[in-house]
Amino acid sequence: MDCPQVNEHLPEYLSGTLEPPARLEIEDHLTACSRCRTEAGELDELWSDLETIRPAAPSAEARVRFDAMLQAFSAGRASNETTGIGAGRWWPRRPGGHVAAAVMLLAAGTIMGFALQPPAGPSSAAGSLVSLEQEVRTLQQLVALSMLDQRSASQRLQGVGWSSLIDQPDEHVLSTLIDTLNFDPNINVRLAVVGVLGQFADTPVVREGIVQSLPMQQSPMIQVALIDLLVRLHDQRSADIFERLVADDMVDATVRERAEWGLDQLG
Repeated sequence: MDCPQVNEHLPEYLSGTLEPPARLEIEDHLTACSRCRTEAGELDELWSDLETIRPAAPSAEARVRFDAMLQAFSAGRASNETTGIGAGRWWPRRPGGHVAAAVMLLAAGTIMGFALQPPAGPSSAAGSLVSLEQEVRTLQQLVALSMLDQRSASQRLQGVGWSSLIDQPDEHVLSTLIDTLNFDPNINVRLAVVGVLGQFADTPVVREGIVQSLPMQQSPMIQVALIDLLVRLHDQRSADIFERLVADDMVDATVRERAEWGLDQLG
């Protein structure tokens, strides 16, 4: 296997679902290729980190502040580890890392400022809670956009994860996710974006972006994931695209079969 093929099968390899012959090929490649070995290690570490992330569901103002501060701290620590902060350097090498670190420090400082305010009356507390939730949402979006702009695929995956935590992302975040789906060089990042966009598929810009993205994709994994998503959304506009995929002999056989299944599901 070459590097692109190994990257495409890394999720299956790391989850233990890859068949033995392909698994042995990947293991041989990772032994010889330091770049892919690093990519596999970063992805494995990221998946472990993502398991610890839970969407905030506060029932009181104090819980909102605590959860938001904890998320900001966790993301900042993860970013520091990947950019070298705390290992002989206190500031990332790449300019993009400066932005991410600055946003995370701002998030922690802002949330701590709210947390240290003296108690207020019921009406004032309710207003503060709404203001805090908006502040947290804005900071989450800034962190997500910053991480999506990083060079490292593992950091961009973190940006995708941060995007999934935003309950009402603005159009800038959604458009950036769609651009990432279409143009990111790493298949694992693009595959993760498909899952996140499914959360926001009731938004017109996302639905349109998903429909327009399918004909642009070359990876069978991404094509199948998008077909499944469009079927789940029951978007009739995708029927023409499915038909073109079925009729194209150059398209992967698995994708053609999935597109034919999608046509049956759409009726």
